[in-house]
Amino acid sequence: MKTELKALQAEGHLERKGRRKLQNAERLPPVTVLEVSKITSDGDLFFKPVAEEFASLSATIELASYAKNKGLKLSSRILARLKPAGKDRYFATVMKVLESKASGRVYGVIEGNYLRPADRRQKQSFSIVKKNDLTVQDGDLVVAEVVEGRKSLGLSEVELVTFIGPATDVASISLLEALSKEIPIEFPEAVLAEADEAKPVSLGNRVDLRDKGLVTIDGSDAKDFDDAVFAQEDEAPENVGGFKLTVAIADVSWYVREGSALDREALKRGNSSYFPDRVFPMLPEALSNGLCSLVPNEERACLACDLTISNDGTLLKKHFYRGLMKSEARLTYETVQETADSNGAEGRGDLWESHLKPLYAAYHLLKKKRVERGALGIESQEFYVDLSDDKKTVQNMRPRERLTSHELIEEFMILANVAAAEVLEAKSALCMYRIHEPPDAAKVEGLRAMLETLDMKLPRSKLAPEHFNRILMQVEKSPHKDLVHESVLRSQSSAFYGPKNRGHFGLALNSYGHFTSPIRRYADLIVHRQLVHHLNQGEGDFNYDSIGNLTEIGEKISTTERRSVDAERASKDRYAAAYYSKHIGEIVDGRISSVTKFGLFVKLTATGADGLLPFSSLPDDRYDLSQNEQFVTGRRWGRIFSRGDLLKVKIIDADPILASLGFEFDSLISSVVPNDSKRIGGLSKPKVKPAKKGRRKRALSK
Repeated sequence: MKTELKALQAEGHLERKGRRKLQNAERLPPVTVLEVSKITSDGDLFFKPVAEEFASLSATIELASYAKNKGLKLSSRILARLKPAGKDRYFATVMKVLESKASGRVYGVIEGNYLRPADRRQKQSFSIVKKNDLTVQDGDLVVAEVVEGRKSLGLSEVELVTFIGPATDVASISLLEALSKEIPIEFPEAVLAEADEAKPVSLGNRVDLRDKGLVTIDGSDAKDFDDAVFAQEDEAPENVGGFKLTVAIADVSWYVREGSALDREALKRGNSSYFPDRVFPMLPEALSNGLCSLVPNEERACLACDLTISNDGTLLKKHFYRGLMKSEARLTYETVQETADSNGAEGRGDLWESHLKPLYAAYHLLKKKRVERGALGIESQEFYVDLSDDKKTVQNMRPRERLTSHELIEEFMILANVAAAEVLEAKSALCMYRIHEPPDAAKVEGLRAMLETLDMKLPRSKLAPEHFNRILMQVEKSPHKDLVHESVLRSQSSAFYGPKNRGHFGLALNSYGHFTSPIRRYADLIVHRQLVHHLNQGEGDFNYDSIGNLTEIGEKISTTERRSVDAERASKDRYAAAYYSKHIGEIVDGRISSVTKFGLFVKLTATGADGLLPFSSLPDDRYDLSQNEQFVTGRRWGRIFSRGDLLKVKIIDADPILASLGFEFDSLISSVVPNDSKRIGGLSKPKVKPAKKGRRKRALSK
């Protein structure tokens, strides 16, 4: 562990404060993705980090004088190596030029003859010199192109390119995020033509599953249905108490052939992107909501797997094959949960006995197995955005209830994903794995610092999921449960796709592919093609036999997935700001989610929205940031504000354009660290030096 910490310190992940403690530095990582944010008249390049998690850092990043700029233009993106050059200052060298935005493209709202950027990291407005016959007015969101080398009154000039919509219309929000994150909006004509030419399949050599009793279980707002499930008790005498499961997945590989226009566009998109008011799908609607969607009472092509589990949830047998199915019902999570809770009351007895009862029995075996192998038990709260019928205003934001029916489908899908990876491994075939590596040591140190404030500790030895689960169990009935779960989640590595199996740390699995959502994930389509090829299942196969090719594809679709996640998260921030813009002056409950040198970020309890509570709004004092960056302490009165504190704040600002919320302190509800504590999380409480005798008298005599 000491060796790892020294390496991290040398690379700039950690910095030493004081004689003993290594603390998480409030700094950028040594390697990250940057975007050109400014080019001076002298040709000097300045950057901003792309990842939203670094948006709050006030860092100056300049291209190193010895580095080549490789023809970079405004908005170009690079993979860069950063070298600290003083407090909040870095020099960057270009490791790789990434697929970049259209040169000089910016997004913002019209204010007279100026364009105010919709990115809070861009501090300066632009001067509009040409509208290109667009009919626009003040308050409209637009796309603009920077006119290189020209300025008006010190501001860069732009020409308008595309009208997005009125900034007051929340329907513009998802479109803005999709455009700014380069998520493709429209399908090329050739792609639409291929999708429209697709035809339903006949039974042929497929297994007939039309009377199998398969059902889909999805959210009430789902538009595409790519998985169906069925379960029954295993009658084999050697497997008493076991179950036979069937998971049927839309046979997308039949319709989307490798190298076709559909395939090239699907790879470009990588995945579908979901927003509160719309979806930007990976495949055209004729497939995603049509022939590849397992709608009830319609014959659909599928790639299915039969899975046999023992009475302790162990996977005993697996068999993959192509089938023709007909979903018996389109069920929602809420309907399934209500039926299970009532044991089939209110006219749902047949549904319970024939379909749901065996599904739940099999689920409980799989859940028990999950607990035994030590999969991470992190709980994270998701929130719905409720829009008006015309989708122009935000009516409400509310937490999504986590139901057992959600977990049921999740366990069935995990089992099918594991089985797919194991089948390909048995054939010595390449697989596109979903990889989740153990957490980064620097992030774990940050988690340890937070846990110290709660008198909790992580072992210093090699960490396994069970170590985190023990921490989570300790706070099961604690008021700090949300804080700890969120902190453990933040400490984990980001999952990605690749052909070199490194296991899945979070699920505590040795091999984990993605098989169950080929309508909306290109990774799953790859696994389908490999299965069809290596199991000799007919047309639509493709043998990915180059690990280099799969590595490149994995990097690309990992990037598109992060792009979609960032866009979806950013859109919800904008929706939250739009919602609270109607609630200025109201006092609401929140929890301090992070502590920075310029203020506290507060996550609102009711909606999950984040906003800034500046130090200037706290009770009159000057506040010092703790060494572990988990709390601040007032110099004069000793007040402590720590991550996890519950408090009431007044909403004083809400800007949907910048996706920002501003708060004013009202009152403290409960504190993680008592104010009368002599030692805080193992760190000495900052001391206030007493005034020297006679100082006040001498000052008055001047």
